[in-house]
Amino acid sequence: MKTALVITTINKPTIAQDFCDNFEKFGHTKDESAIIIIGDRKSPNEESQAIADGLKARGFDVQYYDIPSQEKWLQRFPEFAAIIPYNTDNRRNIGYVMAKEQGAGAIITVDDDNYPLPDVDFLGGHVAALGERKGVEIVKSANGWFNICDMMTNDGGAKIFPRGFPYKSRKDYEKNELTYRTGDVRVMLNEGLWTNDPDVDAVTHLASDVRMIDLKEKKSLVLDLGTFSPINSQNTMFHIDLLPAYYFVLMGEKIDGLALDRYGDIWQGLFMKKVMDTLGVYAAFGTPLAAHRRNSHNYFKDLKMELNGIIYTETIAEFLEQSTLKGANASEAYADLTAQLAAFVANDPRFGDDVKAFMEKIRRCQMVWLETLEKVRI
Repeated sequence: MKTALVITTINKPTIAQDFCDNFEKFGHTKDESAIIIIGDRKSPNEESQAIADGLKARGFDVQYYDIPSQEKWLQRFPEFAAIIPYNTDNRRNIGYVMAKEQGAGAIITVDDDNYPLPDVDFLGGHVAALGERKGVEIVKSANGWFNICDMMTNDGGAKIFPRGFPYKSRKDYEKNELTYRTGDVRVMLNEGLWTNDPDVDAVTHLASDVRMIDLKEKKSLVLDLGTFSPINSQNTMFHIDLLPAYYFVLMGEKIDGLALDRYGDIWQGLFMKKVMDTLGVYAAFGTPLAAHRRNSHNYFKDLKMELNGIIYTETIAEFLEQSTLKGANASEAYADLTAQLAAFVANDPRFGDDVKAFMEKIRRCQMVWLETLEKVRI
């Protein structure tokens, strides 16, 4: 199974060198993986292409796409091109579709500040996690949400939750009942966790300066069907059959005077988990760890961008907990999800006209996404 590692960045993609060094160290060949780097208008294109060319000379399949090469590729998909804004991480959707077209059996998505650990087989760890797994430990949460940050030790012992974890489910979480069992399951998504900076929201960053150290136990956990966790874009691998449910959601709309942003990957992951539950396939969390060397952030600025995401994730969580989807595959289940979510928002008096208009815009983007994938021929 060939795997595509998709990265979006406006920086020099030196991180690709780190991944290639890791692949080489652990004996992974060109035939096992490709690295697809999606640049943007701010990207240093000549330097980025030079890095890709240097890695190709070492025998790795590394592809760098600047804006002109992306636009040329997108000419076949004009409706898709129209919903991919510049200067946003939404452009990683292009890399996902390219990976499918190139015949990838699985996709790994990473941010440009998540690095492989030198003593960890990054690709091998992800690949080993997918497929039919026997005797794995499965966790079920009574309140429907599992805190993956509890799997890690941190330098202050603080109780933290991942970005996108609903605040309603954080309350009295210590009293939440978790039950564990062992079983045989089909794992189709694996999220590796992170050392150093945890993926938490701006509220948490402003309140504490926690650093993650290591997994408490050197193993992963599988979430039971019906148990949710936020799934981010930092260190996540999924089977290509799930790609229809993994659209990186459009962000940036202004609601009540503030842009709704920085939750595109979170909503992407929550929708994916609901589809996976519908199909009876499982998500694992834990290994392989990656080092999150967080790019510079202004957390007050992040808070302004995240506030609406925090607010409306609460109601999306409510929808996910209450809804029942139909579908024999990821495309059908995701189409049902988009229709039900649009109706849920349109008919709920808690949502104002601007929210309803934005969610209808997302619904249209989701349908274009599904239509685009139908047009892709391997």
